[in-house]
Amino acid sequence: LAAALALATYYLFFRTKLGLQIRGVIANRAMAASLGINTRRMDRATFAVGSALAGFAGAVMAPIMSVDPQMGVGFLIPSFLSVLVGGVNSLVGALIGSGVIGGATTIFSAGISQADAQILVFLLAMIIIRFLPNGIIGGRK
Repeated sequence: LAAALALATYYLFFRTKLGLQIRGVIANRAMAASLGINTRRMDRATFAVGSALAGFAGAVMAPIMSVDPQMGVGFLIPSFLSVLVGGVNSLVGALIGSGVIGGATTIFSAGISQADAQILVFLLAMIIIRFLPNGIIGGRK
């Protein structure tokens, strides 16, 4: 299910006219507006896509977690680290980063406590970010 959503998101942002316009607004808002792209519409479209993905994630997680306003906070830092480790400018980099962070968390949690595993994951992320400041993928898209 997650892979299908990741592929659909990739297709939307990299294979459609809407995705090209959204990426244009992100890269240079003034230039996109001067080319006739409705930047307010792109802002709304981007917000709608992000909200839909967040809502879907909440719907998937609700049956296995208690529903409360803070239910996603525990996923915030690992998600942020995944993007930094993979590469900020790359959707594929974010996917690779999430594999690295998630895999490291799973491997480290097998033999030690959850808190110690998180510390090791953070240390691994710091090492990767230190030696690869643009992420694993770097500036490539």
